[in-house]
Amino acid sequence: MASVMVIDDDADVVEAISMVLTLEGFGVLVAESEHDALALADAHRPCLILVDFRMPGIDPERLITKLHERVSTLVVLCTGADVAKGVFQKSGADVLLRKPFTIDELLEIAKEAAKTYPAPVATP
Repeated sequence: MASVMVIDDDADVVEAISMVLTLEGFGVLVAESEHDALALADAHRPCLILVDFRMPGIDPERLITKLHERVSTLVVLCTGADVAKGVFQKSGADVLLRKPFTIDELLEIAKEAAKTYPAPVATP
């Protein structure tokens, strides 16, 4: 099963994303800190990682760089702020997803990520 990691401090956003993705057959991982995000990425190799741009205590640019160094995955920078193109490019994220986004936008990205970065095969 493909998994998606959500790194966001807004419980309502996390709950909504988790519900939509779970109904579509994705496993959902939730991280509230850089340490948790890196540990979950190492352990589960998600096909998609959604990173909130403005999360207390997390530098999204540094986190995204570390995630890309560890796992081959699609990293999406999510923001409700008016982020300039240069800031997005500097972040190292693969996709910019502006909040509020639609269910269709989220599912399109998740399904494409699952095709491009399939779930790792478990070895006995």
